[in-house]
Amino acid sequence: MSIFNEEVFIISHRHTPLGQTSTALRNTPLVNPLHRTNLQRIASYIPIFSTFIGIKTLKGISSLQYSMVLMTGNFSSVCKTLPCPEIYEELPKVRKEAWLEIFGIKALYYLVLGVIKIIKLIVRYLCPCCRPPEPREPQNPLTPTPLDMGQQIDAIFSTPTSPTGFKDPFLDDLLQEDKKKAPHL
Repeated sequence: MSIFNEEVFIISHRHTPLGQTSTALRNTPLVNPLHRTNLQRIASYIPIFSTFIGIKTLKGISSLQYSMVLMTGNFSSVCKTLPCPEIYEELPKVRKEAWLEIFGIKALYYLVLGVIKIIKLIVRYLCPCCRPPEPREPQNPLTPTPLDMGQQIDAIFSTPTSPTGFKDPFLDDLLQEDKKKAPHL
């Protein structure tokens, strides 16, 4: 969390009673009571040490809020001038972590969250209902099945048949001539 990284916040504004930015101040430093060293960050995962660090963090949260009220006149989510929105956004997360540290379960909590994420990834990968369907062969082939040579010739050179009830004298004459030439058909 970035709120733990900052040793000092620079406050350059004041708030109205409604929490909006009202006047500019010269850059005034505010010591961050939530700042942690690397050793404190590591110790916050060890149960006995995490209890003391969690208590210190909860005291630091109230100290930070009190200092912000003294410096700026009000501390609310309405102000959009840095560092107010950053602090206001991260305080609930810091408070949750402080309670996890007090009970000594911060390491266990993050370990369980990590295991759950890994299990979800494995289930998503291995679950057949979540996978896309396997490609299947189409029921009708995309290309027609090839005909043998005789059928191909018949399909190309087939004689047209006249529709029923259609009388064409020219076509009738041609058909009669064909019958005379080949009487066995």
